Amino acid sequence: MRLTIDEKLSVLDYLHGPPAHTQRETIQYFNNYTNLKISQSTLSNWLTNEYQLRKLVNDNPNLKNFKKKPVYKRIRHEKLNNNETLDDNNNNEEEILDIGFSTKLIHSHDWMKSFDWMMEGIDQISPPIQPISPQILQQQYPLQQNQQQFQQQQQQQQTMSNNPSLPPTSSVSTTLAIENILENITNGHVTLYNSGSSAIMGILTYINPKTIYISDSGSKGTYNVVKLLKKLTNLSIIPLLENIEILPNSVIILESPMNPIGYVQDILHYSKLIENSNIKTCYLIVDSTLAPPPLQSPFDHGAKFIVYSAVKYLSGVSDLSAGFIVSLKKNDKLGLINERNALNTSIANFDSFLLLRSLRSYKMRIFTQCDNTKLIISYLIDNFNKYKKILKTIHHSSLQLNKSLIKSQLNNYYNPVFALEFINDIIPNQLLKKFNFLSTNPVMEGGETLVELITNNPNFIYSNDLNYKNMLRFSVGCEDYQDIIRDIDQALLLSIN
Repeated sequence: MRLTIDEKLSVLDYLHGPPAHTQRETIQYFNNYTNLKISQSTLSNWLTNEYQLRKLVNDNPNLKNFKKKPVYKRIRHEKLNNNETLDDNNNNEEEILDIGFSTKLIHSHDWMKSFDWMMEGIDQISPPIQPISPQILQQQYPLQQNQQQFQQQQQQQQTMSNNPSLPPTSSVSTTLAIENILENITNGHVTLYNSGSSAIMGILTYINPKTIYISDSGSKGTYNVVKLLKKLTNLSIIPLLENIEILPNSVIILESPMNPIGYVQDILHYSKLIENSNIKTCYLIVDSTLAPPPLQSPFDHGAKFIVYSAVKYLSGVSDLSAGFIVSLKKNDKLGLINERNALNTSIANFDSFLLLRSLRSYKMRIFTQCDNTKLIISYLIDNFNKYKKILKTIHHSSLQLNKSLIKSQLNNYYNPVFALEFINDIIPNQLLKKFNFLSTNPVMEGGETLVELITNNPNFIYSNDLNYKNMLRFSVGCEDYQDIIRDIDQALLLSIN
């Protein structure tokens, strides 16, 4: 198992002490008492490169959770888009750099090419998916006013293809820009909607299943959409258990991590259930809102579609409404766009402008929120005895029993939602009034830390297995982690006294 840079440095810190340990003692300790498995040659290699490792993290702290230093690879986009093997001996094809995560968000001048594949091979798409006509595009992207402007846009695309240094023109919808940016970081085909619930409705009406497997806890918005479809159709709703019988023409909706306390579910387990059933018409949809990229990659674990609400992490400011679907296949995006037009669930132009603004700072925010959560959880665990008169349990994905699953599925990150469970339901009500600056307004869930009574939020379905009435939910923001810890600490101590 490849270790992150942070994990490598923790091994080296143990080696150097105090007290100092020999290499043999270090290897024995980590192999016998931790999940980190290392060899003599591996440790020697880390020692040789210790200066470079520490300098790398000091220069860019966000790299500490990477499993290796990011490397820029030269690729050819024609072959990449066709999933073909790269041939380094063929020099006739144009070469581009596979740029990094944040660079793709900031430098998005090539997003106008999104039109190209939308107009390619439309006549080859099989029913019931219909071609996207210029008239549909005019309705879908309101900044394109008429047929003449659409034709002008096509000419502008050709001009930009010949001159990549030109910036995108203001006449092109920002919706296309956002979809292209999100496709760069999700490795799929993105369809943007005006909310997360609209995205769920979009994918379910597109698949039109006869059976839906869904948990009886988690996001209420998704469950409400499913109940509405049941009212309109003969849809069957089956509780999502660990072992289920897979039926034809069905959908599994898996929320992971799950609101309101951020526990992770095993995506691979359910994808294997479908695979082993040999039923080709069951689709796994993962709601990955609480673990947006790069925290979680559901496609790597067998998901067929991914759904996100873009309000908290991707937006970072509570001033817009948006959601999106990521599809593995291009044809599915085409079908979703057609049906999105019929459902009239396109994102508003101003909301898409605000989301495009927010995406440029997304990487900085999400890594800060993950790091803050890791430090807060560590502090609460280390100081648990100080609060044990009132605090019963800390709920977070990092504290789940199957740690190897969590680390693998969350790519060694910490999803920024956790909950504190107290000894009774009086304490959380009192505690909510003792914070100095942490937000307690549930409509302000943006880049700031939010604390809320779970039972006061109508957007959650409450599991019978957990005592939610005794809990406070924390959605960690981008503030200085020491300030967050101090505010939580003083509020807990005040409640004890």
